[in-house]
Amino acid sequence: MKEQPQDLNAERAIVACMIVNSDIIGEVCARLSENDFYMGIHADVFNVCKKLWTNGQSVDIVTVNNELKNNKIYAEKGGVNWLSRLVDSLQTTAGYRSYIDIVREKSILRATLKAAMQIANDVSEQSKTAKEILDNAQQELFAVASENVKDNSLTEIYKDIVVAVQNIEYLHSNRSAVPGLASGFVDLDKRIGGFQNGELIIIAGRPSMGKTAFALNIAENVATAGKAVAVFSLEMSRKLLIQRLLSSVSGMSASKLKYANIADNEWAELSNAAQALGNMNILIDDSADSTAFDIRSKSRNCANKLKTKGKHLDLIVIDYLQLLRGDSSIKDKNNQIADISRQLKSLARDLDVPVIVLSQLSRAPEQRGVKNSIPVLSDLRDSGAIEQDADVVLFVWREGYYKPNDDTVQRNAKIRIGKNRNGACGDIDLIFEATQTKFFNKENEQYG
Repeated sequence: MKEQPQDLNAERAIVACMIVNSDIIGEVCARLSENDFYMGIHADVFNVCKKLWTNGQSVDIVTVNNELKNNKIYAEKGGVNWLSRLVDSLQTTAGYRSYIDIVREKSILRATLKAAMQIANDVSEQSKTAKEILDNAQQELFAVASENVKDNSLTEIYKDIVVAVQNIEYLHSNRSAVPGLASGFVDLDKRIGGFQNGELIIIAGRPSMGKTAFALNIAENVATAGKAVAVFSLEMSRKLLIQRLLSSVSGMSASKLKYANIADNEWAELSNAAQALGNMNILIDDSADSTAFDIRSKSRNCANKLKTKGKHLDLIVIDYLQLLRGDSSIKDKNNQIADISRQLKSLARDLDVPVIVLSQLSRAPEQRGVKNSIPVLSDLRDSGAIEQDADVVLFVWREGYYKPNDDTVQRNAKIRIGKNRNGACGDIDLIFEATQTKFFNKENEQYG
């Protein structure tokens, strides 16, 4: 077998630069990790320099040698004499960024080769299905493409601390901001802090409660803020989704658009809405017979395409969970749903985006009577794994659904936070405008 991709000269040069000029260590550590080095002793020197620098200690031949004195490989190399030769061979630190690029490039190539070998091994063994092999292959290659090769070791947290403090400073100076992706519903965002990357969010409700409308409203609000949203609709066609979005953006009733009952003075309004909607980065897939594997594959492809344009995928919406085709080898429906739920949670973590999944509820709310019809977690249909995997569970409830003849409650809507892994639960009151199938904040002046 040919030697794996590596450039030992570049590795020696970068660790020598760290010893000679400690001012560059922060930048080097931000772009490289010990796993990027092919030769173990170079990774050891890198780690020692990072440790000394992080602790505010001097980084030089003496301190590095002292830290490595019990390292067996270092001793075999010649100890301090080897270290001195390494440093003396460096003519200048000016090219350190080039050395970083070379070391990182070779590391990515090795990771790609490792992924390819794993794929070849899986194919040869034939112990997995073709879909499982394809899914694993795509996941591994996506990780490499994202320069985020999986590392099973524990890592130091100093980089994350810097990001966390910067985020706190931003939120402190921007009091209206939320930590996560804003849904556009003010009280909900205050309660859950927006949708966090890597979270699985379940929006559940009985049929005709408006869960699809609520999810589309969120997608519209996110896209209006300049974010990219992928919508997977297994129940409703692309045509109907766009019609609903046009109704929402224009403020015109859905039935008016459906039957084209548009007055002459309304065409300009519709044209403006169409232009605004066309400028939004909403991507729709209405394949009816999709699996969780299909959605994971398409989402990764979408994320990669956006990345080539300098953008990234900000939100995924799936309507709805029970329509996803499960693994035929799993006979029990509950276990099928549990498997799908785990895959969607994995998708959120892999792509580091919030994934909103709509879900049906059992008939239990109706069986409890109108007074007790607001859903609870035990009403989630088919599997307790949905509750377990979800970070946030939101229930959509409209009083008017149960009281169709009472005009005073037709616009009353409630979002119950049934689960909030990182915060409090509770109820959020909204306004529902049936003609537009659209939810509004309670304090909205037009509907308040």
